[in-house]
Amino acid sequence: MDDRKLVLVPIVLVILFGATLLAQERLPYQDPKLPVEQRVTDLLKRMTLEEKIAQLEGSWQNRDNVKDPQALFVDEKGNFLPAQASQLLKNGLGEMSRPSEKRGPREMADFTNTLQKWMKENTRLGIPILFHEECLHGHAAPRGTSFPQAIALASTWDPVLVRDVFAATAAEVRARGAQQCLAPVLDLARDPRWGRTEETYGEDPYLVSRIGVAAIQGFQGVDPFIDKSHVVATAKHFAVHGQPEGGTNVAPGNYSERVIREYVLKPFEAAVEGMMEAGEPAEPGTRGRSVMFALGQEADHDRCQGSGQAIGRQHREHHGKAQRLAGICAFAVRERDGKRSEQRGHCRHHDRAEAQQAALVNSFGRGLSFHPLRFDSEIDHH
Repeated sequence: MDDRKLVLVPIVLVILFGATLLAQERLPYQDPKLPVEQRVTDLLKRMTLEEKIAQLEGSWQNRDNVKDPQALFVDEKGNFLPAQASQLLKNGLGEMSRPSEKRGPREMADFTNTLQKWMKENTRLGIPILFHEECLHGHAAPRGTSFPQAIALASTWDPVLVRDVFAATAAEVRARGAQQCLAPVLDLARDPRWGRTEETYGEDPYLVSRIGVAAIQGFQGVDPFIDKSHVVATAKHFAVHGQPEGGTNVAPGNYSERVIREYVLKPFEAAVEGMMEAGEPAEPGTRGRSVMFALGQEADHDRCQGSGQAIGRQHREHHGKAQRLAGICAFAVRERDGKRSEQRGHCRHHDRAEAQQAALVNSFGRGLSFHPLRFDSEIDHH
């Protein structure tokens, strides 16, 4: 036998043996061939309490808002700092806000790739991170494509055009490394004094529903899984956010239960259920995957974001089933009279621990159903 063949045989055997070992070491939650529910169950069993809490947390690495340099894992130029990350992200991280800030397309893609790779290789369980972006009328980022404002898009009365606009936006955002867009806005514009009127699709619940569903279809595509050209759409702000008293943002919206049910909730019902013309359900993949709660809003003296009791109860009872809703409870740390207070709109807490506890209770204590997001492949660095 040729000596070269004698050398190749053991090399091939070593490679095959190594591949077998790697396959054996793959844990159930890491196996994309298994059902999502089985993978999630396996992963949760392995997670510590600290790691579970880390998956509920988000980080906005904005030096204008975060003054403590020890709380940042990027430098002044936005470069990733592995040493800082090893302290701040040792238990993982659920989501990072707006990685596009001060980064063009290539810089953002490089950054998200770098951070994603680090998370998978340097945290105990290797759970990838979600990146979200603002996409009200295109990708709100350096060198991002900007389309006409939301109110102008609705004025076309053309759902197909709106779908195509946000399909293009989704492809752009995903190419830069993010997987989620905080859009569309499904608030009804009933008071022109409100400074965010231009972000809406108008005052009519039917038009807002049709344009909103079209936007979600554009963002997410029509397949059951989110492919590499689409992103998760997050409809907002649930609910009564677009009709604040005096037109002041996040002011109370004191409206009757009938008005809330018959007008305010209609666009969200359409978004969550993926309803199309004549009330027929759309393809499974076009249903809304997440909903952001209104920020500090009150409806009939009940905080929509704070407790969610009235809005969540109405939506469940009215439709007879739990909805696919995901809440975001935001809080900001401010110095007030020498004491740290947690506040966001009408939501105030004495300290960070109290705010975090409220966020957990508000998100999971109201009987809302949380469905795992499904991608057509592993969330990976490009």
